[in-house]
Amino acid sequence: MNPRLTVVIGCVLLVVGAGCGRSKVTQCNALIDKVNATADALKKAPDPKDDATARAYADVLKKQSADVATVELEDPTLKGFRDTLVKALDDQSSGLKAVADAPGEPKPEDLAKLDASKAVLEKLTGSINGYCQG
Repeated sequence: MNPRLTVVIGCVLLVVGAGCGRSKVTQCNALIDKVNATADALKKAPDPKDDATARAYADVLKKQSADVATVELEDPTLKGFRDTLVKALDDQSSGLKAVADAPGEPKPEDLAKLDASKAVLEKLTGSINGYCQG
């Protein structure tokens, strides 16, 4: 085979292959849909006013974390956002359960974990929106 033809075919395959992936917009929409579904689920969850409702809310967080983890993404930045979101939801869930299960007053480190993951969640929404609109 002619070496030039091989290079041309290779370049065409590379360009076509790169174009076959899902667009950034499609991937952003998939992640944002899960973020919105998570927000809706948390609005419907019981307000964590006591140990029982805190555990129930933690279960909703854990389920939403598992749902978000299923979003298939190719974009490395969006993957990072998804993984950060999953970790923050897991941290919120485990932190709430630890506080609910604590005999007496909750441990300061459990409260700090809740505060830190809440801050991550608040910042993450803006980061996702900024990246997807840019």
